[in-house]
Amino acid sequence: NTTKPPTSLYPNTTKFFEIPLRSVAVDETVGLAFLELLGLRTTIKYVGSLDFITSGCIRAMVDQGVARTLECSFTGCNATLREMQIADVDALIDGNSPNPNPKSFAFSSTADPGPLHRAEWIEFFALFFNLEYEASVLFDGTVSRYNCHRRAALRQRSNKVVAWISSFNGMHSISRAAYKKKFTEDAGGLFLESAQDVYQTPDRDTVVDQATFLAALADVDVIIDESYEFDAANTNLQTFCAKYGISPCDITSEFKFMQTRDVWRHDGLKGAATGGTDWFESSIPEPDVVLEDLINTLDSRVNPTHNRTWLWNVHDGEDIVLEPRTCEDFNATRLSRADACSEIVQPPPTDTELVFVLRFVEINFQILPPAFVEDLIREIARAVGVLETDIRIISLQPGSVIIEVAIDFRGNDPFARAFSAFTRKVSVDSTAFFTPEFNSRYGFSFISVPAGGTSGCDTHILDTCGLDSDCKTSDDRCNFLQDETDNWCEGTCYDGDCCTLNGILSS
Repeated sequence: NTTKPPTSLYPNTTKFFEIPLRSVAVDETVGLAFLELLGLRTTIKYVGSLDFITSGCIRAMVDQGVARTLECSFTGCNATLREMQIADVDALIDGNSPNPNPKSFAFSSTADPGPLHRAEWIEFFALFFNLEYEASVLFDGTVSRYNCHRRAALRQRSNKVVAWISSFNGMHSISRAAYKKKFTEDAGGLFLESAQDVYQTPDRDTVVDQATFLAALADVDVIIDESYEFDAANTNLQTFCAKYGISPCDITSEFKFMQTRDVWRHDGLKGAATGGTDWFESSIPEPDVVLEDLINTLDSRVNPTHNRTWLWNVHDGEDIVLEPRTCEDFNATRLSRADACSEIVQPPPTDTELVFVLRFVEINFQILPPAFVEDLIREIARAVGVLETDIRIISLQPGSVIIEVAIDFRGNDPFARAFSAFTRKVSVDSTAFFTPEFNSRYGFSFISVPAGGTSGCDTHILDTCGLDSDCKTSDDRCNFLQDETDNWCEGTCYDGDCCTLNGILSS
């Protein structure tokens, strides 16, 4: 009820809006999702082409005459009708492009470089409806879920190399978008960086020729094909291979993403078999769901109960979901698709004691210096990432210098897994354990961590693969026995030492 200020006090291009807005026209799809999440669906009086809208409720509103289709603004459209429609609402929400119309306002969520920054634009929308508090609560929930899922993924980082690629008119490109890099890294993957022999444009690397493009994908584990397909339902592995010139088009291909069946697209949810995709409508305000999709794609063990919304596996021929053109209640607030982070299946935290033996060679004294044990504990704490008070020297034999060490991991199972992987690396490069200063001071250069243990995972860490069946059983039970390439034992011992870890584990 504030009186409109005198227009003479402001530049001629200033626009005035009476808050809260009662009716709006929305000329693009991203704004629709923001408004639905704020419970403002019934303020929408006009929408753009239904060919590009996924929301079943929005399409049903048009079908039932609650909303109408906004006349287009291109050449050949009825400009007079469009102006009449805009005059019938309080505001025109018009995407990124500035519009001189006094009733229009633009927003730049899709131009924001960060996943959460893009979602935070919900607070900008809320400003026009006096819903700032409600928007803040919604955004805080998105941030909390996003960060919780991110932490879960990073605890079991897959380190798979991910390439976001697209093709248009025969020109292939590799995306360099900052928000995709952030998504990839937060999901535990590695974002494919630019190759040296490509032509760089502001937001992507446009490749000079197909051979150069394919060479850039040589070490890629996962492909996300972003090419726009109007008829995505008829997109399959064969059309993917034909588009990018990949042959053979099966697991015998030289490309890792073909061998591991990791070709994906992000148009898994649509409003109709042909037309637009919900990715361009809902992924911006729901980055937590995007992250869950990507985490599930890279390592389904992190959140195995998640049902992907947008990402679908082209190699496996997964079905695209078509959202029904129905709505139970136009006034209802659209609910988030995100999973509560507490629903993620994770091993319960337990206190774990890891006992291992260090055998030092080329050390030349029978009586160890007083500072040796103190220095040793400090070095182990640094290498493993625990407190010095969590380390106990159980036994020490100065003659051959064999030291039995115990480390307490209090309710932190991931540390035990991390250390187990670290001891495996020590057997390859013993210098990775202690600092050069420590080695120099005590005069030895080699550490032997004796192999030991059986396939009984409840009492020992598996030392060698042994029977494939034992290895697979141990994987299922322990959830942390992996080979040196971070693959799971599934009927094959990789390089003869699948699941090779060292030490003894007791709970």
